[in-house]
Amino acid sequence: MNRDPMPNEAESCSPYLKRQLELVQPKVVLILGRHALERLMPGQGSITRVHGTLVKRGDVAYVPLYHPAAALHNGALVSDLEHDFDRVKAYLEALLAPPPPPPAPVAPPKQEAEQLRLL
Repeated sequence: MNRDPMPNEAESCSPYLKRQLELVQPKVVLILGRHALERLMPGQGSITRVHGTLVKRGDVAYVPLYHPAAALHNGALVSDLEHDFDRVKAYLEALLAPPPPPPAPVAPPKQEAEQLRLL
């Protein structure tokens, strides 16, 4: 049976999640579903409005997504979820890409020697 977590259940798991995030120090966190969205990013808005968008908070990028179980129950969400995962791939490629190489040093232009006059 799929059900919403009780407040005490979510609260009892919060310290573990917080510690895991501290230890792992992820660059990207995928937030699956409205309950996780409200826990990790309270006040961000509904999952319907923000799904698939990248939100930077400090050094971490968060991407709220529909929970896959929601797509199982509501087939209309499958294409949105697939599209969002395609966007996640693009976000990851951009966020995790190595930095571009530094530009090649430009040599200063050579100055021609000036002939000095004796008198």
